[in-house]
Amino acid sequence: MRKWIWLAVAILIALAGWAEADQQADHIFYLPKALTTIESAAFAGDTIEKIYLSDAVRFIADDAFDHVGMFYVEEDSYAHRWCESHSYPHVYMPKGLEWDLDSQGYVITGYHGEKTELVLPDEFCGNKIYRIGQGAFAGSGLTSIRLPAFLTEIESEAFYECMSLTTVENLFNPSLQIVGDFAFYGCTSLTISDPVVTWNSLGYNAFCNCQNITGVLTIPHSTALYDLSYAFAYTGITEAAIPETIFVDDYTFEGCQTEIPQTGKQLHGQMKTV
Repeated sequence: MRKWIWLAVAILIALAGWAEADQQADHIFYLPKALTTIESAAFAGDTIEKIYLSDAVRFIADDAFDHVGMFYVEEDSYAHRWCESHSYPHVYMPKGLEWDLDSQGYVITGYHGEKTELVLPDEFCGNKIYRIGQGAFAGSGLTSIRLPAFLTEIESEAFYECMSLTTVENLFNPSLQIVGDFAFYGCTSLTISDPVVTWNSLGYNAFCNCQNITGVLTIPHSTALYDLSYAFAYTGITEAAIPETIFVDDYTFEGCQTEIPQTGKQLHGQMKTV
């Protein structure tokens, strides 16, 4: 009798969950936000492609679910710990991360968490994380961050003066097209050797005062990039291979250990065109 009661509850929960589902997310099962307990066999025999469990959940029976393709949870929540202890596939949104959701996906707008090593998921609840908003991590104590695989834009001052930041994974992914003004300005610990830049837009002072960006800067002909004003001033760049179509002024490599070219067609010293 008890099992039949819980099956009835499960059906009601399911109906309520589907009603709350975001229309942008494909086949995501949302349980009611007020739900705190998921009892034994609540979803026995059900096959669920993807399901979101909020941080309001305080108990999940070991046998509550039979077949779930992916759980979406909040970091350090009960549901997160339950998924890890049961070795269920899951994606979590880092604690302290702030975001907005628009028609294209998630935009990261801020971070007030305590972790210094951050891994951003590629997607959450079926929506890609595609943009890092203006000043989202500015001045934070991050030491490393993994960017989402589908990221297309890093807005201005996103990592402004993150002085402890040493590693940015996926910074040179093909999907990333725009790096805004002052995006990594003053990231004095950021370590990149021989960068190969394929972005289509690189903002003013984007990597200025990043002394640990070193070696040869390479920009392929295939990029739509056209202006490098102040972009790599006061870095450790010692040589550059740059198409003649890209504008390089007196300040692009100011403070570097190289002669400063006037334009892409007038590179000299150890600078060269490709």
